[in-house]
Amino acid sequence: SPLGASGLLLLAATLWGFSFAFKQMGLEHLGPFSFNALRFGLGALSLLPVLWFFRHSQMEQEHKNDSLRGLIKAGCICGLFMFFGATFQQIGLLYTSAGKAGFITGFYLILVPIFGLFLGHRTGKLTWVGGSIAVTGLFFLAAKDDPTVGFGDGLEFINACFWAGHVLAIGYFGSKFNPLKLSLIQLIFCSLASVPFAWQLESLSVADVMLDWQSLVYTGIASVGIAYTIQVIAQRKVPVAHAAALMSMESVFAVVGAWWILGETLSFLALTGCGLMLAGIMVSQFQGTT
Repeated sequence: SPLGASGLLLLAATLWGFSFAFKQMGLEHLGPFSFNALRFGLGALSLLPVLWFFRHSQMEQEHKNDSLRGLIKAGCICGLFMFFGATFQQIGLLYTSAGKAGFITGFYLILVPIFGLFLGHRTGKLTWVGGSIAVTGLFFLAAKDDPTVGFGDGLEFINACFWAGHVLAIGYFGSKFNPLKLSLIQLIFCSLASVPFAWQLESLSVADVMLDWQSLVYTGIASVGIAYTIQVIAQRKVPVAHAAALMSMESVFAVVGAWWILGETLSFLALTGCGLMLAGIMVSQFQGTT
């Protein structure tokens, strides 16, 4: 149901939000490309038993005649947006805090309906109102940190643009192909695309991987394998602008996770921002979009 799908997208946002703290921890021993290659590869591996378990499911039967070429093409397109989004996000974390990175990433909330206009999407008035309230909340969240815009912040904004494109791509392809297989292909693409950059630009050792195993396990299995698969499955039943509003809650959970795991302070203004984001998302859910 749409309500259940909305709940799943909120769960995905929670997993993504807490991952910002682990992503920043992962940079202590691994370079951005190495970290992404490993975590997206781990995420892809975690999907294999799920695919096997659902091999006789109704979903598999509905998509048994899918074009393999079309599926691979769709997965690579989604994976390309994912690769650039993840790359700019991870490099940006070298220069800015986890909470602030999560805040800026949340800008895809308003970018999705704007980009969607160029694709012929129609967005209801309350979605714009709710989005505006939520974006105001994002500015309050930023107030917990240095309000200046630095190099890392610019990289995170570019990352937000690519995640907006990813949401739109999933919205387009998610209902056309088996969501589990589509998710697997995009994860494999993102992992493999990171490998040559890691090979040329970074050094990698087994010792470094072992030191970052906790960050890799969480970001690989929880925020990649589970959360992105939830997105592909659930977004088929939720309008794109609504999905963006729900998933932008990762900004709130990024701030909470940075406070809980990394000890980043959570100010009164940041808490106010969380409340405004929740209010904006509730408003955006009051009417449908197409």
